[in-house]
Amino acid sequence: MVKRHLLDDLSKDLPPHFLAAPPLSDDESEYLQKLAHQSFQSFLKSTLDVHPIEVPGWKSKGCHEGVDIFQGPRYTPASNIRPYRFITSMEGTLEEVEAVLSNVSDDQIQNALEHYLEGILDMTILHHVSSPLSLDESSTSERSDVSEAPNEHILVRWFATQCPRPLHNRDFCVLEMNRKWTLPSGKRVWAASQHSIRLPTCPDFKPSLKFVRASVFNSGVLYIESDEPGRLDMHMRLELDFKGPTPQWFFKMMMKRRAASFGRVGSYIEKYRVLQQLSASSGRDRAAVKMIPLKKRKHCQLCTQKFSPLRWKVNCSSCGEVFCYKCTEHQRVPGRPRDMEQVCFACARPKSCKPARPSSSVRHCRSPIWSSPTRHSTCVYRPAAAADVLCATLSVGWEEADGASVEPESYIQGASDMSEDSWYDNDLNDSTGFQRRDEGDDIDLADFQLNLQFRPSSERRV
Repeated sequence: MVKRHLLDDLSKDLPPHFLAAPPLSDDESEYLQKLAHQSFQSFLKSTLDVHPIEVPGWKSKGCHEGVDIFQGPRYTPASNIRPYRFITSMEGTLEEVEAVLSNVSDDQIQNALEHYLEGILDMTILHHVSSPLSLDESSTSERSDVSEAPNEHILVRWFATQCPRPLHNRDFCVLEMNRKWTLPSGKRVWAASQHSIRLPTCPDFKPSLKFVRASVFNSGVLYIESDEPGRLDMHMRLELDFKGPTPQWFFKMMMKRRAASFGRVGSYIEKYRVLQQLSASSGRDRAAVKMIPLKKRKHCQLCTQKFSPLRWKVNCSSCGEVFCYKCTEHQRVPGRPRDMEQVCFACARPKSCKPARPSSSVRHCRSPIWSSPTRHSTCVYRPAAAADVLCATLSVGWEEADGASVEPESYIQGASDMSEDSWYDNDLNDSTGFQRRDEGDDIDLADFQLNLQFRPSSERRV
């Protein structure tokens, strides 16, 4: 079942500029790139080739579903913020990981929301700051110059996570950078870092959607090729301010959920392979299907009703026969979530289609004659690709199809036990702005709550 798409359901509660964010100025893009690189390097310094057990203050919290959990020390005695590390391994390639987890295009995001992301209500990209790929012109984000670094993306992402009642759902606005490169040892690495920022184009949605804006910083995931061919070592670092009092037991439960979700990336890769195979085979099968010309049929090959301006003809993408639009349904093409195809009920729901008993009341007819279980009259069914099914298709399984509901598999991507105003130190309070620094100055990550004030469009560079 496709996950609920929050922006479609509650678009009236979102500001009109949210999905059409104004382009960043050159200065704003330059600053975000510099901040993203420094955040990325800080994440790598604390994760790459650094095992938490070797760092003072870190301790093991056990293993949950094959994922080792480590807890770091508090930054100040009065603060409850603790960094966490999750370590495991899986079979796969960096190309598969990037295809499943990068989510840098609308198609990838839609596919991930349907198949991979657990507990994520919705996600969108507000700005593509830097990317080596040519983005879709219809994207809600602006295009930018190609980055000098290969396989590097810098973007501003918004996503919302689901929390169990009575807690409010949380949302995040993060500056994200992902990159793939090769180490001097010859091993390849793919990593993605996230760091919360504040933007006027991504306001607080608590008044309208009851979302609480949480913060994540110095966090990310790292996948590196192991000594065993075809296997990847997986690392995650998570620092999260949940913004609000959270019981210790709840926080521990959510960290276990996060570890379990991280450990399921291997199953996501397997599912991705299956979808790719289905997509390839579907394309070959569809190309081999012989479509019956519409003009050769005067009656629907399922319900036998005569075609008319109010009951138009449709070819089934699976069998190629001609049906009325009422005897077909739209389905997503496997592996291509944005592509739809029209399929007859016989091909779409073969298990719910049961052949009825032949009727002996009508004789001397060359075509098979069937008695419909949903009607008292005799239904004449003419040979077609769906010749082994009946009008029972129209009555079996509708309640199940329309009334089914699926509960979310998990609640939230991450959680924290810190109080609302707890930070590293006094310098980490939310800032109302920032000062541009000289080009040679480093950016202090304490300014992670970056508040960019966009200038009017007339003042921007063209």
